[in-house]
Amino acid sequence: MNAGPVCSGAAILGLLLGFANQIAADPPLLGESLRREASIVFDSNRSGSTEIFAIDKQGIMARMITSFSGGVFGRVPDWSPDCSQIAYQSNSADRDNYDIYVMAPDGSGVRRLTTHPSHDGSPAWSPDGSEIAFASDRGEGEAVWIVGFDGKGLRRLTPEPALGFSPAWSPDGERIAFIAGDKNNWDLFVVQTDGSDLQNLTNTPDRHEGGPAWSPDGSEILFDALAEGHWEIYVMEADGTKERQLTRNRAMDARPSWSPDGSEIVFHSTRDFGSDGDSVVYSEVELYVMRANGSGVRRLTENRFFDAHPDWCSSDPSHAQGLKHVRWPSR
Repeated sequence: MNAGPVCSGAAILGLLLGFANQIAADPPLLGESLRREASIVFDSNRSGSTEIFAIDKQGIMARMITSFSGGVFGRVPDWSPDCSQIAYQSNSADRDNYDIYVMAPDGSGVRRLTTHPSHDGSPAWSPDGSEIAFASDRGEGEAVWIVGFDGKGLRRLTPEPALGFSPAWSPDGERIAFIAGDKNNWDLFVVQTDGSDLQNLTNTPDRHEGGPAWSPDGSEILFDALAEGHWEIYVMEADGTKERQLTRNRAMDARPSWSPDGSEIVFHSTRDFGSDGDSVVYSEVELYVMRANGSGVRRLTENRFFDAHPDWCSSDPSHAQGLKHVRWPSR
């Protein structure tokens, strides 16, 4: 039987190196498909500064969107509903203070939405793209605020004296989930967008919750929780019932985000770097994807830096046309 041609190890290596050089010399060879699918944005310090990146769900190649220097950072990106804009927090105007900014997927058209000496962060778009909820420590403690896409119409959402952070807008635009509490306990709340009907969905005095994310159909809420020294990912019905734990690791699994069809979840984790005794090592965080039931976990990034706060475009990723202009990361 003819076994077919056999290549030597040197020949194979030569082919691989040649292919790698070709990609490095001409990034567009990766083509239209990657541009259409680079639908997950995240922040990373892999370039020496914390920047906003985009990556496809196969983890083939991350593309750097922002380019900061001199102690300026971009963090916690959030796609607009149609994937035409990205909101994020940055200290580009004041090194000691974060504000909310919006940009196109190629990093152009940057606009500053908030201008306040307090810290503003964790932006979350409304489903119609007209407003952005965010956390701010202006006033008495950290609370959830809302501002229009044009930077106007600023208002506080969480009623006095309720505080709050990590807002997430429901797909129907009627409610916002967020985290509130004190140093001893954080719970997951929901409130109407006019600030009424505040509800505590978790009410767990022995656990911290964080990072809520509504499912695309609005029927469930993902969140992370700190119990017994480790952050894990959970899901529950939108009314707070039928809670299920999706991950189980002596590490940190956190900041989940749904895929557009609700079949997968992207999150950041230290699971491949273990823990130091009972303390999780946070210096190396990577992105992972799993099925909605917690199975089939696969690693999306691998660079031994801090890749975190992923957000999956909830619309057709081909809408993010600006990604064709995104810069490649420095090595």
